[in-house]
Amino acid sequence: PTDNWDNTVALRAEHSNIHDALLSIRAASSYRMNHDKTRVFGSVGTGYRAPSAFQRSDSKFVSGYGVYVGNPNLDCEESFSIDGGIEHYLTDAHKLSVTLFYEQRHKAIGCNWNTEHNAYLYENMPGHWNVLGTEISLSGTLEQQWNTEYKLAWTYTQPKTSDDQQIPSSVRQCWTADIHTSPCKELTIGMGLTAAVGRAHYASTPYSKLDNYYSLRLYAQYKVNDNMTLHVGIE
Repeated sequence: PTDNWDNTVALRAEHSNIHDALLSIRAASSYRMNHDKTRVFGSVGTGYRAPSAFQRSDSKFVSGYGVYVGNPNLDCEESFSIDGGIEHYLTDAHKLSVTLFYEQRHKAIGCNWNTEHNAYLYENMPGHWNVLGTEISLSGTLEQQWNTEYKLAWTYTQPKTSDDQQIPSSVRQCWTADIHTSPCKELTIGMGLTAAVGRAHYASTPYSKLDNYYSLRLYAQYKVNDNMTLHVGIE
């Protein structure tokens, strides 16, 4: 509507011979102010997640400490989400962003122990699952130091089922960091870190808590020419 105000509406329609018509929609808005140094944004939308071929099959799969079996009657998981936040350039090269988000899932795909199959059976969970959280990130460029770019982010969530339990295979806090630099135009080297705490598995198994984890990666790429780039990485 104005130079500083942008709006978007997106519609996605699919048809499946298993799940019939599948429809999702999203609307987003963004407004820039303070001489374009600050931006407020938000979006609202719906979505779905179809079960995998194995989750709908009659097959059994042994993984770790459990045996899992598919369910041909599984339906799509449906979701509604909303988010909003603010983004501000502290300087011309450094940006701070804060985002609040909420998601509600219906017919969530999970699994419970089934005595008839003597295995964990995939099912559409009753009630609804809620995910409420916030993410704070800082990113920027250090042009005088070999054109170095970085991003730091912290995400805190409260993933809850309708009976006030933590959602299976979810995490409470996550930290991510990445920095990469280019000593010359063709070469880029970098390192990144991802760490998570407060992970949870299915409450119906004795192994209800999984360890917290971190992942450190080192990587590099070299652009030989316009048609070839070499990559190497260690994680």
